[in-house]
Amino acid sequence: MYRCSTAPTFDDDFLIPLDHPQISEVDDASLLQLNEQIHIIVIKQDDEGRCSYIGGNSLEWRKVLKKGVIILAVELGGGIDIKVPRGVIEIRLELLPRPSPIPEQEITNQLSIERARDTQADREFYLYSKMWYDEYLEIRETHKTRYYSV
Repeated sequence: MYRCSTAPTFDDDFLIPLDHPQISEVDDASLLQLNEQIHIIVIKQDDEGRCSYIGGNSLEWRKVLKKGVIILAVELGGGIDIKVPRGVIEIRLELLPRPSPIPEQEITNQLSIERARDTQADREFYLYSKMWYDEYLEIRETHKTRYYSV
């Protein structure tokens, strides 16, 4: 059995402003439209001041619009090469001032719309890059022997 601890103890409060140039007046609807994730990155600093990356993840904060307070377990990924999570951080999010609750279905619908839009953009990029690669191969015969990855 391995003993796990943090030194120093990590139990702190952070105020994260939700300022965005496209939002002039903050209301429930504009908060729901704010497609900005919170990026969590954990680093370790040794006695000599060198920093090393421990793990990180992106947090979809808009789930807090349902109640105004939410507790989430955020898994810290180790990076591109490391498939095993480096740890889990429990985060308590509270929106101040507390807005009127937004129904969960509205939040789910908004996130689904954004996910579909992102998927469509990825699909279009893939099709464009495939078309570009096919044209690239037709330019010269030597291009067919070159290694290229999309």
